[in-house]
Amino acid sequence: MAMSKGDRTLAAIVVAIIIGFAAVKLFPRGATETEADIGSTQDVAAATTPPDTARDTPNVDRNSGTTENGDPTNSADGPKQAGTDQNTGGVADKHKPDAKDMKAADAKAADAKAAADAKAADSKAAADAKAADAKAAADAKAAKDRVAPLKGSAVFPATFGSASASPYVGNRRALKKLARQVQACKGSIKVSGHTDGQGREERNVELSLKRAKGVKALLVAQGVDASRIVPHGAGASQPVRNNDTSTGRKKNRRVTISCQ
Repeated sequence: MAMSKGDRTLAAIVVAIIIGFAAVKLFPRGATETEADIGSTQDVAAATTPPDTARDTPNVDRNSGTTENGDPTNSADGPKQAGTDQNTGGVADKHKPDAKDMKAADAKAADAKAAADAKAADSKAAADAKAADAKAAADAKAAKDRVAPLKGSAVFPATFGSASASPYVGNRRALKKLARQVQACKGSIKVSGHTDGQGREERNVELSLKRAKGVKALLVAQGVDASRIVPHGAGASQPVRNNDTSTGRKKNRRVTISCQ
């Protein structure tokens, strides 16, 4: 039976009411709005995400820093990707000294140290040799100047004229040697003057003492301590030759020295 236009309109209204009631039952308002919001949010994210990233980026677990497949993420909270580590290592390696350069630097430092050590050793050897030479020269001079102390008595290397107190030294080298021997003595030094047998005894004693004092002055001039020298006049009491000849009398006019 054909429906009139009014009947069709009424039927459409009834169907719309039934469908609306069914939709309310099946989809509550809160759930509908939430799904709509989620859909809107996804639409916005899809619109703002680059096509490749939106297509290739998997779901991410932000707590673990991995995707659902277990792959590491490139987020700020997760571990860095291998590419980043490789780039960082490349920068560090650029500033790290090359092993060959380090070996060359070590060899250069070793050569410099060896050269410095050799120079120091040469300088020390030269200084030691110089010191040794100086010591040897000093020892040689000391040995040359060193003489044994006078043993016994010695005749002073001088001659005296008849009735004269002034000594005549013909051998200056013998005088210096005797002075060193006397200086080496430990105790006092006795200087005795003698005369020949001519003249009175009292005069000869006085003359012999003057001769001893003259020799003392000569020894002091050579560096012998004056306080150690004791002059003595023996006169003609100790002749060594016969006074009957001029040669004998010349030998008796003398000065003897002895260490006490």
